[in-house]
Amino acid sequence: GQSLFLRVLDLDPLNAHAYDNLGSTLRPGEFVRLHDSTEWEKIALHAKAIALDPSLANAHNNLAVALDEGETMRMPDGSEVTRHDLFRRAAELDPTNAVAL
Repeated sequence: GQSLFLRVLDLDPLNAHAYDNLGSTLRPGEFVRLHDSTEWEKIALHAKAIALDPSLANAHNNLAVALDEGETMRMPDGSEVTRHDLFRRAAELDPTNAVAL
């Protein structure tokens, strides 16, 4: 799984879906090294996906799942979000997304 998403990012470093899916392959605390030698963890990968494509409902949902209850996160655009904010935004973007509801 990871090698496929890493290959996609090699070919298209702005592919939001690949960042989100790569983040989903990691457990909390795990890191993955991209081909440019940067290390990324789960939360940062999901946040990068949202920064690249703010309409990506799954990335909002996946980031919400990765955060602890009550934890806030500063997004790449400078905004602060909570799990609740992210779940709500995922449901707004895709009302049929049962995971976000």
